[in-house]
Amino acid sequence: MQSPNDKLEFMQSRDLGQVFNSTFRFIRQNRRILFRTITTLAMPFSLTAIGFYLFGMYLIFKAEEDLKFLLFGYLNIGIGALIFFIGSLFFTSSIFEYINLYRDSEDYTKIRVKDVWASVRKNFWKWVANILVWGALSGVFFSAAYVIMIIFVAIGAGLMAATSNAAPLIIFMVLGYLAFFFVIAYVQSIGVPIFFISSYEKKDVFPAIGKAFQLMHSKGNFWKGLWTTFVGNLVQYILTYALTVPVTIVLGVVAFNISQTYGTDFSGSESTIILIVVSVFTPLYYIALEYSMAIYLISQAFKTGDLNERHYGSNILARIQKMGTYNDLGPEHYTKSY
Repeated sequence: MQSPNDKLEFMQSRDLGQVFNSTFRFIRQNRRILFRTITTLAMPFSLTAIGFYLFGMYLIFKAEEDLKFLLFGYLNIGIGALIFFIGSLFFTSSIFEYINLYRDSEDYTKIRVKDVWASVRKNFWKWVANILVWGALSGVFFSAAYVIMIIFVAIGAGLMAATSNAAPLIIFMVLGYLAFFFVIAYVQSIGVPIFFISSYEKKDVFPAIGKAFQLMHSKGNFWKGLWTTFVGNLVQYILTYALTVPVTIVLGVVAFNISQTYGTDFSGSESTIILIVVSVFTPLYYIALEYSMAIYLISQAFKTGDLNERHYGSNILARIQKMGTYNDLGPEHYTKSY
């Protein structure tokens, strides 16, 4: 039985296990309202976007040399991308706005979807700014990551040409890909905390970005932040594929058996069968991804609270320890203590 007295505190120091333990406890507490919120506010946009995308791919696939079909196909994909952006905005904002309502409510069991929607609408343009600014900044980081990866590959190719040995190319390709994925993990470790800080502390986007970088680079926080992000991604993708892969395998086997049974008389040729499998897999994948993504975002919120407490809590502890000493007078006296 849920109780309004068992609320979890986000701004609290936790180790890695406690971060995910609190994440799943939070989801157990709020599973119904979170499910209804995602299903009502975000999922319709995502499914509509997928419909436009698949229809666009179908038109491109069938266009052959018909330019009108080709252009109409790309137009549908573009519309789908825009709708998907709106869905992502509502999804991300609804999760963090719910966290705010959870924190501020005397009885979180009474929060309803309409309350979350009202909060999202109130801060809509702030969320647009958050996502656009961070998207642009992420693009800069990803471009730098691609350049770094290309440089590593080029060095490896040059060494291979000089030594007539493929080993340097393989080594530098691995190093390049590792550097690329390191940058991705770093960007994610900064990105989601920006949304949490902006929402939880009611900061504008640039102050939130500044604080996210500050927390991430605080002493002892960097590797823990990266590790928590990696584990959160791993949990998210395991859950996503665990839900979608079995269904896709069954569908693929059924489609293959139908094609073998009916041969060329079956109206769905191999290409049509592939299109059917993709058309079923893609919505299933994004439905599973969206629900599992909630786990990742919530874990990042708890991680940010942990990094915040480790950064500011350690400073407070150091100041308490200095109280009543000569050091407490100011930085110019830090060389001597009585």
